[in-house]
Amino acid sequence: MNKSEKSACIIGVATLCETLPPHREATDTMQRAYQLGLDGLTAEQISASVGRALRACKFLPSPAELRELAGELPISERAELAWLGFSEAVSRIGCYKSVDFRNSIVNAVVRSLGGWQACCSMDADKFDSFLRRDFLKTYQAFSNSRPSEESCGHLPGIHESARSPSMKIVKVGSGEDTARIATEANKPSGILELKKI
Repeated sequence: MNKSEKSACIIGVATLCETLPPHREATDTMQRAYQLGLDGLTAEQISASVGRALRACKFLPSPAELRELAGELPISERAELAWLGFSEAVSRIGCYKSVDFRNSIVNAVVRSLGGWQACCSMDADKFDSFLRRDFLKTYQAFSNSRPSEESCGHLPGIHESARSPSMKIVKVGSGEDTARIATEANKPSGILELKKI
């Protein structure tokens, strides 16, 4: 958190503590906790979330509630959007090409569920029920714990596993923004572009 973000957080938390029940002093420990909880938001986002909290909340909001007021989606919704992006990539790309999701948590989730090839080869009924359930649960867990860099690396397809010289890694958007459609781009790099609708 930079200086302006830290300042916005300190002023915002002090304002909320004095204004909203249970009306208490913003202690140093509380300030540090809110700084950790709001890390990654800009000073403008922090100030906007404090303003929204003053207008909408009856009690002192938690850092998670302030993040939502800043416009950040809850983890459950981010997991659903990541699932949509992942399942679209499975149907568009298939198990032969290697993929690298820009949202590296998706890479770690897929790796923990057996890998790209196994997920792509799964029976449709199991894919839509068991894999979806496990994907959502694992995504939420990994969002809270941050998996290792190694587990977040690209996911090898059959061509890479067979050491094919024509192997290209397909870059796939995060699946966290809004609904998207995948369209194969005719680019030499073999990049899959995901466009917002």
